[in-house]
Amino acid sequence: MSTYVLISIPKSVRDKMDITRCQVLPGVRLEKISSYKLRLIDKYESSVPTPAYFKPTHAVNIDDREYIENLANRLRSEGCSEDIIKDRLHVDPKASGLFDPGMIANITKCIIMSLVITQPCHIDIGNAYLFRIAKNRSGHTNRCSGAMRMSVPLGSNVFPTLSTSAIYQELAPRVNRNNIRRLASILEEYYRSIYWRSDRIAVALNGFWTALRLTDLAQLFLSMTIVLEALLSTSNQEVTHQIAERAAILLAKNGTERCNIYKKIKKLYGVRSKIVHGNAISKKRKFMTRESLIISAKLSSVPVSEIKALIGIASKLLRTVLHNQSLVSIMQTRKNEKLNDFFLELLFR
Repeated sequence: MSTYVLISIPKSVRDKMDITRCQVLPGVRLEKISSYKLRLIDKYESSVPTPAYFKPTHAVNIDDREYIENLANRLRSEGCSEDIIKDRLHVDPKASGLFDPGMIANITKCIIMSLVITQPCHIDIGNAYLFRIAKNRSGHTNRCSGAMRMSVPLGSNVFPTLSTSAIYQELAPRVNRNNIRRLASILEEYYRSIYWRSDRIAVALNGFWTALRLTDLAQLFLSMTIVLEALLSTSNQEVTHQIAERAAILLAKNGTERCNIYKKIKKLYGVRSKIVHGNAISKKRKFMTRESLIISAKLSSVPVSEIKALIGIASKLLRTVLHNQSLVSIMQTRKNEKLNDFFLELLFR
């Protein structure tokens, strides 16, 4: 049995994706929806309706048995006992079907995060639902055995508005499947349903995911700053300087780039300060534009150029941290002293 969670990726991003079928994790694939599967889906639209605006283009395809068996093997290699594996998975590896919607939602979130962190892009997940395909003895799909709604919400939309979708489309170059695969293998432990991991990286991932689901630009901006603070801040004093300095030395290759990143983050935190302290009022323009900064009872607006800059820095910072195993280990210990020493050595290298 396979479980399909449908997602929609706009054409402007699909054109930059070299992905028709890609195994991202053992038992988990990101694949383009075939016309045959779309016809099977149409048969179930009456019982599992989808919104008119949601047109699936891809699916997260979870081979239930393969995923569970590989997850159980990974847990054994990490020292988990058979009793703990059986108790926490709540699924018999020999059973034909993965019936935990929470686990399916977390797997899907892991794949989507691997894609958007690799390169920010616009993705709709609409009212995602599960679509089960039964296979005959030769391994070929021959019928749909059922469909059901996701009971654990993934969020109604990711980057849903015209303004935010345009931002992410501009930031998205061609997506490399190897980078997605590598990042998913790192993120997988944070999205396992069997336990909760809480550390700096987990907080940053939560902030990034929250930002992806928001339509309000001011709240999107604030949620994205959580990524920087979770990964870089260890003090309540001179927070902006500390974050800007550490991001600069971690992300830049030379002095000029470091100076530019440092100045940019200082400017971004100036925008953040205006938003949270009630000073987000544009005094230079009579009419609101895409570059206006204003928070009102009716709506909020943050300069698109600043949002793009913050998303670019936050996503690059996440990629840099996640691909540095020694830094990941330090952040998972949750000890500020070790993180301070890491950046101090990097600063005076």
